[in-house]
Amino acid sequence: VSQKILALPAQEKGPREISEGSPVQPSESASSALPGKIEESPKAAPSSTDVPPPGDAASDTDKNKGITASGNLALARRFRRDREWGRAIPPYETYLRDNPDAPDRALILLELGRTYAQAGALESALTRFYLVLDSAVNQGEGSGSDSREVAYSAQYEIAQTYMSLGRHAQAARLFGGMRQLPLGDEDRARIYLLRAKALNLSGDRSGAADEYRSLLQTFPACEVVSEARFDFVVLLAELGRRDEALVEVLALFEGDKRSGAT
Repeated sequence: VSQKILALPAQEKGPREISEGSPVQPSESASSALPGKIEESPKAAPSSTDVPPPGDAASDTDKNKGITASGNLALARRFRRDREWGRAIPPYETYLRDNPDAPDRALILLELGRTYAQAGALESALTRFYLVLDSAVNQGEGSGSDSREVAYSAQYEIAQTYMSLGRHAQAARLFGGMRQLPLGDEDRARIYLLRAKALNLSGDRSGAADEYRSLLQTFPACEVVSEARFDFVVLLAELGRRDEALVEVLALFEGDKRSGAT
C-alpha cells in the first residue's frame, strides 16, 4: 500500500471533462417552398436499409446516458477543485443515483463524503463514508489494491469525522482498529498519533500517554515524531509526571538539533 494514502485525498480518477457548449443538433431539412402545386412522387417501397437495425435505439440511449453521467461527474469535480462544496454535491448525487453499478462508485462516494465534510454537513459525510465500505465489500476481493486503499481512506475519514463531531471515544476505537491495517510506517505512525489525541480528548489520559510512548518507541524516524513528543510532554506535565516530561523535552531538543531545526 502506498505511503500517505490516509492523510491525503485519494487520487480522483475519472473520465476526462467534456468540452463546454451545446450538443450538436441534427440538421433540419432546407427545402424551400415553390409556387404552385407540388406533385407528390410515388412512394417507394421501404428497403431493408431504411429500417434501423434492432438495438440501435437502445444503444443510442445508453450512449446518451453515458455522456450525461460523465458530464455530471466532470461538473462535480470542477466545483470541488474550485472549493465550491455546495455546488459540487448535487451533480455527485445525480451521478450516483443514475449509475448504481458504476465500477468507481466507492471512489465517488468517498469524494462526495469529503465534499459534505468540507461543507460542514458532517452527519451526511459520515453516511457516505459508511456507504464506501458497503460498496467496497460488494465489489468483492477481485477489485484490486485501489479499492482497498479507498476503503482504508473511508475508515480514516469516519474516524476523523467522529473527532470533528466530538465523539472522541468512538474515534479512538476506530483508530485503534486501523493500526492492524497493512499500512506504511508514516501512515501507521499518524494513526498512533491521532488515537493518542482522541484518547486524551475522551478523558483517558493514561491511555493517551501509553499510546504516545508506543509511537515514539516504534516509529522514531517518522515525520510526526516531533509533534507527538511535544504533545506527550504537555500531557506528562498535566499528569504531574515532571521527571518523565523533562526527559522527553531533552529528547525533543536533541531531535530538533539533529534535523537542523532552530
